[in-house]
Amino acid sequence: MSCGVENPNGDLICLAHSNELRDGRGAYFKSKDLYGAFLCHRCHDLVDGRVGRLVREDKHDMLKRAWIESMRWAIDNDHLGVK
Repeated sequence: MSCGVENPNGDLICLAHSNELRDGRGAYFKSKDLYGAFLCHRCHDLVDGRVGRLVREDKHDMLKRAWIESMRWAIDNDHLGVK
């Protein structure tokens, strides 16, 4: 939901959890799945800081934009209902 990579075999996309304390992230545990975005492995590595040199604000913005697109996709494709 960030770079637009296609996922024909279903093996390139994973849920990237938020690294923000306000989303429930802790020293030894991930945030809740609700605060995750669907990203390819390369974008996931970028927001987690394993590759690249993005500053904290850029990583946050990248994940936030991807989270919005992930939620939109889940709602539009009836994977998530909203009342």
